[in-house]
Amino acid sequence: PPPPPLQYHMHLHVPSNSTYDQRVVAFLRQQNIFQLLGDSLSSEMRSVIRTIQVQGVPALEALQREQEDSFFALTMILSLHEHAINHQTTPISWPPQQGAQIQIPQPHNPPEPTNESLGEMVVQFFRRPDIYHRVLEVFDEITSEHREFIAQLRAMQSATAATEALEANPDLCQFASRLQQYYQVSLISSAGLPPVELIHTYFQQSTFNIHARLLSSVSLDREKRNIISVMQNLSPEEIEDRLTWDRSLNTFIKLIADQIYEYDPQNPVIVSEEEIRKLRSLDFEHKLQNFQESLDHDNYCQAETITLMIRRKHVLEDTFKFLMGTKAKKLRRSSCYVKWKGEDGMDYGGPQRELFFKVSQLFNPSFGLFEYSAEGSYTLQISSFSSEISNYERWFRFAGRLIGYAVIQRQLLNVFFARHVYKMLLHFPYSVSDIQAVDTAFHGSLVYLLENDPQPLELSFTVLEETFGELVEKELKPGGVSIPVTLDNRSEYVSLMVEWKLGKGAGPQSQALLRGLQEMLPLEHLRAFDAQELEWVIAGTAEINLEDWKRNTNYNSGYSKTHIVIHNFWAVVESYSNEQRMRLLQFVTGTSSVPYAGFKALMGSSGLQKFTIEMSYENTQSLPIAHTCFNRLDLPPYQTFAEMRNKLTIAIEECGSFENA
Repeated sequence: PPPPPLQYHMHLHVPSNSTYDQRVVAFLRQQNIFQLLGDSLSSEMRSVIRTIQVQGVPALEALQREQEDSFFALTMILSLHEHAINHQTTPISWPPQQGAQIQIPQPHNPPEPTNESLGEMVVQFFRRPDIYHRVLEVFDEITSEHREFIAQLRAMQSATAATEALEANPDLCQFASRLQQYYQVSLISSAGLPPVELIHTYFQQSTFNIHARLLSSVSLDREKRNIISVMQNLSPEEIEDRLTWDRSLNTFIKLIADQIYEYDPQNPVIVSEEEIRKLRSLDFEHKLQNFQESLDHDNYCQAETITLMIRRKHVLEDTFKFLMGTKAKKLRRSSCYVKWKGEDGMDYGGPQRELFFKVSQLFNPSFGLFEYSAEGSYTLQISSFSSEISNYERWFRFAGRLIGYAVIQRQLLNVFFARHVYKMLLHFPYSVSDIQAVDTAFHGSLVYLLENDPQPLELSFTVLEETFGELVEKELKPGGVSIPVTLDNRSEYVSLMVEWKLGKGAGPQSQALLRGLQEMLPLEHLRAFDAQELEWVIAGTAEINLEDWKRNTNYNSGYSKTHIVIHNFWAVVESYSNEQRMRLLQFVTGTSSVPYAGFKALMGSSGLQKFTIEMSYENTQSLPIAHTCFNRLDLPPYQTFAEMRNKLTIAIEECGSFENA
């Protein structure tokens, strides 16, 4: 076909005798490739193209082998650009030789860069966390010489030092010059921004307070919420550096500059009920609605209807054949009509709901893929023995597809995972508190290390792991056997121990589960939710019976059902929305689910264990503390309803930060 009326700017060319795959990679590495392919390009396809841009032909071949639907979609897109792909000719070798430099097309009449301007660029540009990907886009591969250049330029602390280094080394200067010409780097001005120290102080507030303060003047979309999360973990020096290259952050800080100037950490303004009400407008139901609208926008369940014939005695087998034997694209785009074999009736939602409830047996520990996260718990994690199941990776991929397909069809599964599993599905980092529901003794040991000097224990960055009945010492990081745990590195040691404990022996299973889920739903769709909310997306938000909850609650250490503090507690719970009650239940028990028999059937670490409220001997400035293994809330004796509501609300909104053993 004739070439489309678009302007192609190939920055990487291949000779006429190159393979078609080489031509496709060269085509996709254009600077303006996403503009050429159009705004309708899905986020999933953009991710595929970015991977090919970095990894080249091997990524294209892997896509064809492993992701047939995505490869077919890419082929259809590229068919509109066949003329451009097949008419790239230039007399250079392919692939480039070691150290070879790919010619970059120059802009019309480009200004000749000076060493001084390059020096300014170096100080900012080479601090980028994605610098290696940036260099790859220009040079196609990173040679040992490139690595030396990058290390040298990243070490520059001032424009003057960088300019001197560039003048002393022509090759280094040429390397930096090519990057400047390719990206046409322009430095971000810090004019109009509050001082870095004020910015840092502002973001030391709790997430709850920041959101509440901003809601009156700013629409908190997902990007802004992510910025807030990142900023809360940065030092002043890291903030200063990030402001020089992160345009989104720069723009956001300018937007909220007045609030940053007005914030006084010594005299913080109390968040009003009106601000709390506005914050609630960003609750789970609102996020779920936005999530479902995004699926509709991407044409999920908008095409044909698939009739699924299920035999009641072979529910798992028939569902497996359906989900694993149907292309992912067809599953995403089609709605599902369930028919029970040998039974009359129409599917107006009931048969489909029944199917997803029955197929949830896949997650039952008796099947072998998953296990209870702790003794007496009913939340699940990947079984450490699941690798012994025949074809286990395919079963975990099926489990991932099942979760994703249920979400797409807006149906619920009867499965409740431990919190760290939801974090794994979202690619969120683990925290020490995630260990509590899995192993209270191990959690206590880690908390002890964080609060005390670990040097007398003579620990190293290793762990003993049982392999075929024998204890084997495993390094937590390269060279860990010779790295002692000290006050300076104990946080890193604890983080690595958490990663090891929660992911032990489940790497291939986790990857297969994630692969199946992401074949149904791109990760970016799900990351609007936190770990708690993802449980509600998958398992539902059943209305909580408050009277049943009250009837089946125990009180210890001086509290009773007639105590004024307990009266205020239940008054606060009664004032909560159902979503907030679920957050409270999840904060104390580890899950928002209530057993079929009600609160009297709550399980703890030693069997049936009712919801329990115990008097805390901490002062009333402290927040409530949850013990999820014992379904117990340690509640300080707050004197008023307002104080009770304020402390309890903060605790359940920030539950990841306020759990202790």
